[in-house]
Amino acid sequence: MRVFVAGATGAIGRQLVPRLVGAGHEVHGMTRNESKQATLHDLGAVPVVADALDPDQVADAVGAAGPDVIVHDRGWCAGHASSRSRFRADEPSAD
Repeated sequence: MRVFVAGATGAIGRQLVPRLVGAGHEVHGMTRNESKQATLHDLGAVPVVADALDPDQVADAVGAAGPDVIVHDRGWCAGHASSRSRFRADEPSAD
């Protein structure tokens, strides 16, 4: 099965990706940081670089991967400008 994992380099994604690969799945792992492509490759995933807050980038990434399943494991990007504008620092994340 082809699996697309958004948040593949996060705390849970780094544990999930190798387990999916080990179970025989083709995993496409999304990260917004180009520098994390090697990490995804080392985990056994096809690296995908896209900003999860940009709908066009996400649509292109998912369309190119053609997954059977999408796993959304992306947390709040505290340092991301778009996240800061959506949430106040003193409020819990709605994500």
